[in-house]
Amino acid sequence: MQALAIDARRGAEMSIAWSVNSVAAVTAAKGDYERAATLNGLAAAMLKRAGGEWPPDEREQYDQTLATVSEGLPPEVLATVHARGAAMSLTDGVAYALRAAD
Repeated sequence: MQALAIDARRGAEMSIAWSVNSVAAVTAAKGDYERAATLNGLAAAMLKRAGGEWPPDEREQYDQTLATVSEGLPPEVLATVHARGAAMSLTDGVAYALRAAD
């Protein structure tokens, strides 16, 4: 979480996306699938807005989180919460991710 807070202060959206991707993975592993799917959508949207691509390790983590939440949520719920994350602003998304870590 410290890395996410530092990246947020710097405004480094691509690094923020990678940190949020990690928070999403941990959140999914804890069984909070809706929050994890929201974070997953947020991370993907942030990366896209930053003009970046997932490095192989981050892509693997993103895909694994998506697979985990897909098993735990009905498809319509997954689509809704993933889209909710994707629609968040940088500021709101970081605040949400930091709350998710608590």
